[in-house]
Amino acid sequence: MFRVYYYGLRKWDNYLLDIDQDIQDAGENTQQLARESKDIHHTVRGGFEDIRSGIEGLQYGIEDLRAEFQWGFSLLADRLDTQISIMTGIAKKLDAINAALDAPLDKQARELFRIGLVRLRDGLDDKALESFLQSEKKNDVDFVLQLYIGKLYLYGKGVRNLRKATDHLLLAARYAEAKRGRIDDWNRYAAEAYFHAAIAAYIDGEKALGEGKQHDLVPILETALGFLSKAGPLWPEFLEIAYTRAKCCALLGKGEEVRQCFAFLSDKDRRYFLKAAEDKDFDSCRNILKGIAEYALSNPGTLAQQIIKRLGIASESILWAKRSILPSDEFPTSIEAIEMGITNTKADFATLDFDLIKRDLLLDGQINSLINMTDVSLTSQLKIAQSAAAKNDETQRNLQVQVCSQTKEMNSRTGVATGCGMAALTYFVIGPILLFIFGTIYSNPINSQSINQVITGSFVLAVIVWFITTQIFKGREQAPFRSAIVNLHAGIAKCDLDEPAFARETERSYNKLHDFQAWRDSIEHIENAASNLQLQIVPGDCSVTLTGAGPNRIDTVKTIREVTGLDLREALNLADRLPSVILTEVTITKAKEAISKFKAIGAIAEIEQARPW
Repeated sequence: MFRVYYYGLRKWDNYLLDIDQDIQDAGENTQQLARESKDIHHTVRGGFEDIRSGIEGLQYGIEDLRAEFQWGFSLLADRLDTQISIMTGIAKKLDAINAALDAPLDKQARELFRIGLVRLRDGLDDKALESFLQSEKKNDVDFVLQLYIGKLYLYGKGVRNLRKATDHLLLAARYAEAKRGRIDDWNRYAAEAYFHAAIAAYIDGEKALGEGKQHDLVPILETALGFLSKAGPLWPEFLEIAYTRAKCCALLGKGEEVRQCFAFLSDKDRRYFLKAAEDKDFDSCRNILKGIAEYALSNPGTLAQQIIKRLGIASESILWAKRSILPSDEFPTSIEAIEMGITNTKADFATLDFDLIKRDLLLDGQINSLINMTDVSLTSQLKIAQSAAAKNDETQRNLQVQVCSQTKEMNSRTGVATGCGMAALTYFVIGPILLFIFGTIYSNPINSQSINQVITGSFVLAVIVWFITTQIFKGREQAPFRSAIVNLHAGIAKCDLDEPAFARETERSYNKLHDFQAWRDSIEHIENAASNLQLQIVPGDCSVTLTGAGPNRIDTVKTIREVTGLDLREALNLADRLPSVILTEVTITKAKEAISKFKAIGAIAEIEQARPW
């Protein structure tokens, strides 16, 4: 899994040959894969399987490689960045820095630097170095340029020179530190320069030991430790610094410092124990490493305890998601994948092959995904239930309106018009005809009396016809409306019947969402407690670093004197040289008090945990 740094009698040349082969194979395989895939940065494979994950993780920075980091990888990364045309890693940061520099390279120096990058991409290390050195003559204070030159002298093929590598790397660190506060990530570049300078010193020590110069080994490795001590505080996330420090201490027989370094690493990335198992520099410390590894597995540190809590939260999150998400939702497949990942994390947690930092971030993302999916599903279910209940109420109101409208329309259908028409027809036509026929049959003479009888008879007959016709046609005209009203009342009754069910569903959905939100708030409290747990350091093991002076320098100096008890000159020096360590080996309470005082005046200060460097 890891390339071994140690070969027999510490043959550094063998390791450099491996780096060359990695770079050569990477170039060939990258060109082939570029023709086959647009997503080459996710699929790089072939001759450098042992750093595949490093290539894929390049966009996150070399500190994220942790136990998979290889010394020559940064030079390999420089080449692959440009070759696969992905603006990530060092190439991307370089563009940002060049754009932000307040004294940019002149046109000629910039062009020489770009030519060097192209040559580096093509694997022409010697020609790339020539271009960089020419660019240096135009602008010798560019820390990025000095870092490239230093790494080429350290890892480049056919141009290796440890002394020159160290000189340029120290210049890179110096110039990067001069840009503090003005360039983003200046500290990381300075730390990387110090780190590679330490590697150069380590290699020099390997050579001295291989040549039998045992008396030179101690001062050389102490020099490496000095560089690492400067690199560590600048870039604490780059765990390879602590591991390399442990290597040097192991060669010097400093078992207690090896213990401190691995005690620190054990709660960050346990894979360093596996890496050390293949590294013969640790032969004198095998029992120490074994004891620390066993202790780390049986006594979880701060980060491990946080992961344990998050695993519990993740299990609860899965249960919430499974109970809450409907089969028709789009989430079940995602939940199964997350559950499988969490199961793997639980299984791997009990082993040394476990990157705590990466898994903690992964768990955090998985928990947030589960919570978001559950929240979306429950909120959607509540909205659906509320919408259904509102729709039922609206339907009921519409039906009631229709009943009123139909009733009004039905009442307007009286049949009077038809009855009047039939009555008129009876009075003026049918009645006289019938009476005339009746009079003819019975030989009644037509006179005024008979006419009056006809009129009276016709009127009576018309009234009877009107009444009968009105009732008949009223019934016929109102019949459809009565039927519609009956149906409408049936619909209203159904709405009344469904209303309790909709109310219960709405209440159930609301209570479920409320319970979920209460649970979510409780785990946020736990997460905050976990974050605070990281600050619960052993009393007297904290330091306060001032990173920003704030708007008023005088107030900053006064606060420094108040917190530290220093005289005016010492306080001024601390205020002028940021970041400055204001307090060391203080309790967490005192550190927090100091932080609050600096915050009150607009200054920026941070609490730092004691580290092995």
